[in-house]
Amino acid sequence: MEIDTDDKLISVREAAKECDRNPETIRRWIWSGKLPAEKLGNQLFVKRSILQNFCLGMMVPHQEEVDSSTGDTEQPKSDSQTIKQPFNRKEIISKCLTLREQIRERAGHLDVEKYIGQLRGD
Repeated sequence: MEIDTDDKLISVREAAKECDRNPETIRRWIWSGKLPAEKLGNQLFVKRSILQNFCLGMMVPHQEEVDSSTGDTEQPKSDSQTIKQPFNRKEIISKCLTLREQIRERAGHLDVEKYIGQLRGD
């Protein structure tokens, strides 16, 4: 009988290498309940398939990987970084600005200072 490698349990240290994070970060995710794990003896283990899906959802590159001139990420340096998607800061900012304008069109212009003054009783 063959074992599916995606359901294989891996240690926190192995999980950290695969997700390109510090082992303490992986432990924090486990302790906070964000990442399910099993405790065998005094060690924590994570299913590889769950870790891969979780890491895909947490794809924010490390600061040193972002090219400040273009906002793009550098090419992956190892196999463990291949799960990261391209990150384009300019595109994200553009989408945010577009979304902000759409919200303003729907809600109209809000005078925030006026509302704060009303709340304070000015």
